[in-house]
Amino acid sequence: MIRFTIAVLIAVAASPAFSAAVDDWEDAVLARIPESFPMVVDASWERPGSLRLFVEDNGYGRNGVAETACGTLRYVEGTPPTRFITVRVFNAGSASVSKGSEMLGYGECNL
Repeated sequence: MIRFTIAVLIAVAASPAFSAAVDDWEDAVLARIPESFPMVVDASWERPGSLRLFVEDNGYGRNGVAETACGTLRYVEGTPPTRFITVRVFNAGSASVSKGSEMLGYGECNL
């Protein structure tokens, strides 16, 4: 029975309808974040499950912004029932988001 359940879950997750729903949710997140956080200059998905937020550096850590964003993600329409998301907050003034860029905050979301 457990093998059957796992097989069904894998089939559903691999289906185009499930994939499209996740993409729609990720797009909805990118639209919602600037509405909820005026200090966010830009937002993007680095890869599935890794959200990047760009804010102006005010000299303070931004872990609170990342953690608050986790709460906002729960209320975006189409939120998957269980999902692990990392939120990284970067200095919008950095030249690029690369290995050496300035990360100001970090949060982990268990949706």
